Amino acid sequence: MAKRYSIRRIKKNQAYTVAELAEETGVTEQTVRRWLKLGMVAIDAQRPTYILGEAATEFLKAQRVKAKRPMKLYELLCLSCKKRRAPLGMLADYTPRNPLGGRLSALCCECGQECFRNVSASQLPDLRQHLDIATRGSE
Repeated sequence: MAKRYSIRRIKKNQAYTVAELAEETGVTEQTVRRWLKLGMVAIDAQRPTYILGEAATEFLKAQRVKAKRPMKLYELLCLSCKKRRAPLGMLADYTPRNPLGGRLSALCCECGQECFRNVSASQLPDLRQHLDIATRGSE
């Protein structure tokens, strides 16, 4: 899994060298160079390479949005397969954690191991359209 980087420390109106940007985001210099190859805009083509903080934050925010893979409403995360899977027989158990939400658990349709998903109580009516959900007592 890729390392998470911090963009909160980048100042928008400051120019950074590759080493400075790597230090601010908590990644290696090679990672910053890879970002430049992927499309992060440098100030000019001269060396040392300078990157404007605003260009860096825009690029990194776009990369985060592109990396998101939202789950479908009926999918749960299988801890064995490490993938999003539909539950076996579309059956799931809901265990409330607090009045606002709880956890769905089911068996994976591929490997038969447990799958989980945290859901809010307001999502339950929509989930019941796709899954047969049994409510269990709180833990």
